[in-house]
Amino acid sequence: MIANGKLYTKDRLSKWGIQIDRECVLCRQASETIQHLYFEFSYAAELWGNLLAWQGIKRPVYRWAEELACVEKWLKRKNATTKLYKMTLVACVYYVWQERNTRCFQAKVRRWEILGKMIIQEIHCRSNKNMEKALSRLDLYSM
Repeated sequence: MIANGKLYTKDRLSKWGIQIDRECVLCRQASETIQHLYFEFSYAAELWGNLLAWQGIKRPVYRWAEELACVEKWLKRKNATTKLYKMTLVACVYYVWQERNTRCFQAKVRRWEILGKMIIQEIHCRSNKNMEKALSRLDLYSM
């Protein structure tokens, strides 16, 4: 949904004529758009930047459109490192969206470091035998 711009962000809902406060619940400083949520503001950018570093990827955090272009390049490869990258990105997107919804509907807040640890733990739990080598070089508790 997110790659196709179908995520029900506040800006998208307001385009449909739904009266809603367009303010991002994560930062309270900008309109909530896909571009903003992934990875323009510091919460998601810090989380994704640290997850990139955890994987040994040394590059800056791109904006969402550029991240998608980067993913397309990664999809051409078929190895454990690629699978790890894809799993990490999907988990990051899911957990940021989950955090957004938790703040909207339950008024609970978690720091990005907590989400990072949860993502790393989930990746270790969900990985398969083919990914053991790629994961063995990564620290489970590095965030």
